[in-house]
Amino acid sequence: MPKSKVAKATKDRKPKSTKVFDPLAKRSAPSDMPPEKFRAIGHTLIDSIADFLADLPEAPTASPLLPDAMRARLGKREMPEKGADIAPILEKFSRLFFEHSTHNGSPRFFGYITSSAAPISALADLLAASVNPNCGAWALSPIATEIENESIRWLAQFMGLPGKWDGVLVSGGNMANIVGFFVARRAGHPVAPHLALIATVAVTTVVWIVVTYATRPVDRATLVAFYRLVRPAGPGWRDIRREAGVGPSPDSLPQNLLGWMLGCVFVYAALFGTGSVLYGKTAQAAVWIGLFVVSGVWLARLVPRLWATRPS
Repeated sequence: MPKSKVAKATKDRKPKSTKVFDPLAKRSAPSDMPPEKFRAIGHTLIDSIADFLADLPEAPTASPLLPDAMRARLGKREMPEKGADIAPILEKFSRLFFEHSTHNGSPRFFGYITSSAAPISALADLLAASVNPNCGAWALSPIATEIENESIRWLAQFMGLPGKWDGVLVSGGNMANIVGFFVARRAGHPVAPHLALIATVAVTTVVWIVVTYATRPVDRATLVAFYRLVRPAGPGWRDIRREAGVGPSPDSLPQNLLGWMLGCVFVYAALFGTGSVLYGKTAQAAVWIGLFVVSGVWLARLVPRLWATRPS
């Protein structure tokens, strides 16, 4: 090759980059936002909420729109491929939300059992949501657990309960079951704790099964699209699979159920094992830790086989 061409090729060759690739620099977190933007959007939203609360006494108690008109007002859009700026979305949705909700806090509202919205509760919800604590155990959220304990003590003091009382804050469904068992005990028919637990699970299961079959099912087109995307295993999908025109699921339903069971054992054995260690229950802790290890090893061997069946 002539020297002139060699010199030109050497000149045109780009030098190798010495920049080290940082995978974290490319990380995409669409739900995140800079503190300055969060502060600006938050101030605007708080102002909108304050205006809504100020106008609530004169606002309509409920939206006049029927379901079809409400759907038309909201509009129907395809699932977006990309995200959008949240500020204008919040501004538009907050107006719709305030205008077309049933206002429990209206002075003309006399229905249902839901209480009025309290401004201090809205601020407390915002504070809690900013941390998003998992209140399933003391170690997962120490301060929230202690606040719950303090609230229970205040309630006991407010009701004039003597001695040391304890309890937990529960939902309305759980409270309905507890009231039933309490009435049975006061009437001279105490229910053993294990039977109470079984009854609670049974009632809850019956309720969600009745609701599932009593309400309108998902339309056929949605089920077909879901099967084409996920291809779940199980004989119940046979007709949907034929209509979708795709092959059977690569998953094994028995193996999926085994993985689900092992995952539950793994998580709860870790929780109860940790609690047993903290409370000095050595024998009980040994059993839970043994279950934790066995289920963890079994999961470590099972999960790669489950993932290997999925198409790349």
